[in-house]
Amino acid sequence: MQKNGIITKPIDGIFASLVILLTSFPQVLNTTISKHYSMNFFKFLLLAIFAMAFNFAIAQETNCSDGLDNDSDGLIDCLDPDCPACATNFSCGASEIYYLPPVWGTGTNSSNHFGSHDIVLSTQSPSASVNVRTIDGSFNQNYTITNTAPQLVTLSANPADMVVQTENINTVQSNKGLIITSNVPIGAAYRITAANNQDVATLKGKTALGYSFYCASQTRLNTTATTESFERHFISVMATENNTQVTIRSTALLQGVSGSSPPTVTVTLNAGQTYLVTTRSGANITVSGSRVTANKPIAVISGSQHNWQPYNGNRDAGFD
Repeated sequence: MQKNGIITKPIDGIFASLVILLTSFPQVLNTTISKHYSMNFFKFLLLAIFAMAFNFAIAQETNCSDGLDNDSDGLIDCLDPDCPACATNFSCGASEIYYLPPVWGTGTNSSNHFGSHDIVLSTQSPSASVNVRTIDGSFNQNYTITNTAPQLVTLSANPADMVVQTENINTVQSNKGLIITSNVPIGAAYRITAANNQDVATLKGKTALGYSFYCASQTRLNTTATTESFERHFISVMATENNTQVTIRSTALLQGVSGSSPPTVTVTLNAGQTYLVTTRSGANITVSGSRVTANKPIAVISGSQHNWQPYNGNRDAGFD
C-alpha cells in the first residue's frame, strides 16, 4: 500500500502470524530442551523474526519528477536508483556517442608535461564514419576508420588551439571538450604522452552518463614537497542537454573560490558546454570524495596532473 507517497508492503497479516507463533513457541520448545536454552533461543528468534518483518516495510522513491526526496534517503528524483524510468534513458550496450570533458592542463608549461596528446579511435566493424568536434564547431573533423588499424587524432599543443586541455577554470566553455559520434560502435581513448606526464582515459559512451558521481584523484601524495602551480587536481563536467543544473560539492579548497572550507559550486550548462574546477595553486590535495550531481545526464572526468608521489620524488598524471 501507499502512505504519504511511500510504498509499504502489507505487514498486518505478518504481525498477526507472529503473535500466534511467539505465544505458542515457548511451550513447544520447553517440551524438547531445557528451559534455560529455550528462553535464550526464544529471545534470539524473536529478534530475528522482527528484523525480517520490518524489512517488508521498504520506503521507495515513488515520483521521479517532483523534486522531492520521497523516501528520505538524501537522493531526489533521478539521483535515486529507485527511479527505473531514469535508467532507461541510457543504453548499456556499445555506444555511438562519446563525451570527453576537458582536463586541466597549461600549454604554456614544458612540453614534457602537456605537449603531446591525442585521441585513438578503433572499431571491430569493417569501417566506421566518425566525427570529432567541439560543441561550438571550432574543432570539427571527420574520419573514416577500419578494423585493420587504429586512427590517431593528433591534438594541437598550442594553448590557443587546445580543445581537451584547459587552464580556464570556473568558466563555462563551448570550445573545450570533445563530442565523438560514429555510425557504428567504436573504441575511443584520450592519451597524454608527454615525457614526464602520461595517462590514458578510455571513453565509455552513453553508459558513462549519469546524474550523480563521486570523484577521485591520486591519494598517495607528497604534501611536503614544493608543488608547482600547474600541478593540480581537478573535476570537469560536460552537459548533454540544455539547461543542465550542475552542483559540485568539493572535498578540497578550490582555486578562485573564496572561503576557508571546501565549497559547493553550482552552474547551469547547455548541451556540450563544459565547466572545470581545480584545487588551489601549490596545494597537492586530492579531490577524492567530491560529489557532482545534475538534473540531467552529464559526463564527468576527474584526476590530477604531474603530482608528487610520496616515494622517490616521482610525479605523474592520473584521471578517468
